[in-house]
Amino acid sequence: MALNPDAIPTSEQVRETLFDRFYYPYQKQIFLVGSVIAIAIVSVLALREIRGRRQDEQWSRFETARQAGRSNGGSDDPNAGRAGADERITLLRRLVQDFPDDPVTPFALNDIVSAQAEGGRFDEALQTLGDLRTRFPKYPLNSESADSGSGGQKRSLADRLEAQIKAEKEWASATQYTHPIPSSKVLALVETTVGSLWLGFYEEQAPQHVAKFFELAKSGYFNGTQVYHVRTAGSPDLPTPMLFEAGSAASRFAGPGANPDPGTHDKDEPTDTIEPEDARDAIRQLRGVVSSVSMPSGESARRFMVIGAEGGVARYNGQTTPFAMVLDREGSMSTLEKICRASTYGTDKAFEKDAEKFRMANHPYPPIWIRRVSLWRDEKLEAGHTWDTKLAGQPTPEAWEATLPPPPKPAEFAPKPKDPVTPENPAPEGPK
Repeated sequence: MALNPDAIPTSEQVRETLFDRFYYPYQKQIFLVGSVIAIAIVSVLALREIRGRRQDEQWSRFETARQAGRSNGGSDDPNAGRAGADERITLLRRLVQDFPDDPVTPFALNDIVSAQAEGGRFDEALQTLGDLRTRFPKYPLNSESADSGSGGQKRSLADRLEAQIKAEKEWASATQYTHPIPSSKVLALVETTVGSLWLGFYEEQAPQHVAKFFELAKSGYFNGTQVYHVRTAGSPDLPTPMLFEAGSAASRFAGPGANPDPGTHDKDEPTDTIEPEDARDAIRQLRGVVSSVSMPSGESARRFMVIGAEGGVARYNGQTTPFAMVLDREGSMSTLEKICRASTYGTDKAFEKDAEKFRMANHPYPPIWIRRVSLWRDEKLEAGHTWDTKLAGQPTPEAWEATLPPPPKPAEFAPKPKDPVTPENPAPEGPK
């Protein structure tokens, strides 16, 4: 039988036949299946993008939380470490709350345990460690073996961490510091132009420093001097009170040693020092503690420093001798806060562009004057003061306050430009 070429279908005929048999009858179904597949592919890609962004967000937040509250430069505030740990704990807990079952969660809980132990919150650290063990048993801290414990049995990394936290808790409890209570036999009333401070004394731990302060108070040495140094920490907009210093002879308005330039009030006085005493190592520099001022030549026998930081200033522990403490009496703590937050030449907007302000940056502006310092026994003025004490204990200014000049401006003490050398004004001859 001969093959008829006309009987062989063309490609167009084959295509039409396929479309007639398989496409046109099922056109809607094919479109629907194609749409479903396209939607599935787009959904998978979208989910992968969302999951990627979610992971990026949680790990980015984790790294941010881990670095929160850390300072490379250190801090004068002994509570700074605990405050930083608390900041990390807050951010990490928010992370755990937002991502309760994600891969980042056990790592965040692990860091919370470390921050709680660093901040001395040992019971909370043990509780968080237990939560980590229960929720994420396959986390390496729980599953990896560390070493043999005291009983010779293998223990996990979590077991070893738990033992370390318990040991730190026991050590902290055994070495807990108890601040001594100052004597109330004789009190000092330090009256300033912004309020008064009552002081109690550590007569047993620093008898020479206390005796010297009593001697100066009875002689009227402090009367008419200024608070010459106020120090804060943190940003200029949100300063944290640290301490203030007073007792400089140069800070007087008039009399021996007085100098109108606030930039000279913190200069050393080599002939006026006192030997350190036991209180130097026994008493910590907590809020309200009054100490001698450390000068290049030694501890000053006349100047005193008062700590105003909420948690104290640890860097001064063992550096200078505490001999008194501000008592929480008749607004004393409020006055301490006012002095430690006083505006200074360095923070006052009026001197923003004054180059000379840096010489006196920590000096209060306007000045804070000490009106008088008196000693009291059994709520009565102690005998032996050699100055007129009729205003002692009364909110009354001294007569000399009305004669005070305006507060000096930094520019008043700027170096004077040298006169130009001319034939009429020749340069001075040097030594021959």
